[in-house]
Amino acid sequence: MKRNILMIMLMVIGVFTTSAKELNEADFEPTHNVIKVNYGPGLVYSEMRELNTVYKTSSSYDLSVDYCHTFNKGFGFGVNVIQSYLNAIGSNDFYAGASVYYAKEFKNGWYFDASLGLGYAGNDYSTPEGGIGVFEQIGAHYKFTRHFGVGAELRSLSCSYSTQIERPGHYSFEGSFGTNRIALTIGLQYYF
Repeated sequence: MKRNILMIMLMVIGVFTTSAKELNEADFEPTHNVIKVNYGPGLVYSEMRELNTVYKTSSSYDLSVDYCHTFNKGFGFGVNVIQSYLNAIGSNDFYAGASVYYAKEFKNGWYFDASLGLGYAGNDYSTPEGGIGVFEQIGAHYKFTRHFGVGAELRSLSCSYSTQIERPGHYSFEGSFGTNRIALTIGLQYYF
């Protein structure tokens, strides 16, 4: 499945790069909207608790879809949706939230951006929980046409959940728990 997704992304990149043209000054228009789809590996560096078992770290695979809008000075807002599969426990963290967004676009096709967001976090662990998530990202992208680009992003996601006291068979602790991860993703962007 992961190889198929990677192969599809590479084929799409190949199709778009064959028709790519250099943006000249007359063609250059500032981008105000972007839709991004990113996928890549990550590392969960916090303790995870599932069925009375504590895991120290885990690898993860993150898939995200983002919509971002900028105003004239580069500042704007974003809407971010992330699914993060945690290998150690075989479950997912989900995040959906809004972010403050900043982007800087250059006439040579490079596009740099950063986000800081807050939103809802949920999971599909053996006992699903809801909570709060904090999202951060910084990215570098290259626009090979006026509307399409590829790029890489360094992303961080922290999910915090609360749990009840003494859940038989599941949690024997009280208070909050959660996951913290960092991921390096690659993806496609659509600018309009």
